[in-house]
Amino acid sequence: MSTTYSIACTSCQQRLWVGQGSVNPYLYNSPEHRCATEAFLIVHRGHLLIFGSDDETELAMPDFPRPFVSSDIPAPLFTRLCADHNVTPAALRDVLEY
Repeated sequence: MSTTYSIACTSCQQRLWVGQGSVNPYLYNSPEHRCATEAFLIVHRGHLLIFGSDDETELAMPDFPRPFVSSDIPAPLFTRLCADHNVTPAALRDVLEY
């Protein structure tokens, strides 16, 4: 089974699934995933973030972190990022709310 990786915000107890791979890990690189990662980083700017396997991010936070979803992104930022990445709002929501 492949290991999955997340970026997690310890301040907000949120995480975003960003990649997978056991032997050769990789980050998802579709426009939708890049858009979601940028949104997560902007929304959590100034917070303590960690990157690691899902097991590692869960161990770093005593309460199971909740997923980062589209409603966590302020509407103006959501609109701008979709335009910047040439991603439809529906496609970004699909990535965030898998």
